[in-house]
Amino acid sequence: MEKFSDKAALEIHLRNKEIRILVAGHFDFIHAGHSHLIQEAKNKFKKVYLILGIIEDDPSTSLLGNHEKIETFKGMPEIDEICLLSSFPTAEDLRKMNVDYLATADSKNFDDVNKLILIDKKINLSTDELIARIIRDYDTHVDNLLQVGYHHTSLKISRATEVNYICKRKLKQIKKDLWKGGFGANRLEYSVDSARKQLRNCLTDWNEGNEVILTNWLSRLKGSTSILFRLLKDIWEAA
Repeated sequence: MEKFSDKAALEIHLRNKEIRILVAGHFDFIHAGHSHLIQEAKNKFKKVYLILGIIEDDPSTSLLGNHEKIETFKGMPEIDEICLLSSFPTAEDLRKMNVDYLATADSKNFDDVNKLILIDKKINLSTDELIARIIRDYDTHVDNLLQVGYHHTSLKISRATEVNYICKRKLKQIKKDLWKGGFGANRLEYSVDSARKQLRNCLTDWNEGNEVILTNWLSRLKGSTSILFRLLKDIWEAA
């Protein structure tokens, strides 16, 4: 950026020059706080060229892929350009990118206050807060996903855990109906029996799964340790 000895001269220059501002972040969850940051940065000067820098994450841990983040942001009229960054930018990075300022709500990671625009958090929302809410209500979110059709394997929970959620859901409904006084004896018996069947099916699946695992393991031992194989097979079949 050019240097001006007179503050008024600098202000006149800034009114007429297109200012290049970078907004950088991981954007794991895209929320209203990000929209506020982008809008505030765009309105800091009369003419602003706004660049959104998406800091690349490990694909195995990132909630959203880079292409998903780009697709979400590219429709915002305030954004003129989107780029990928390998890390949080430094003042030297801004110089290489020909950027005048970095706009952020958190200045602790930046090394040059003269190139910093600090945006007030009028919307008290952050990615960390959203993650905290999900963790806080983890069981509710998992149960909701199971109800809308997600398979337990896609949620990385066991079949036994899925049945646990189902049983808890049924018991909550039983308590709710009993409290309202609208639960007849037949319906109560049906609901309890339904929960019992779900648990029985789960245990059956679990036992069958263990049998397949052990049988496969024994078959691998069959060639070199036939005595051990026969012994374990007899024990298994006698159980």
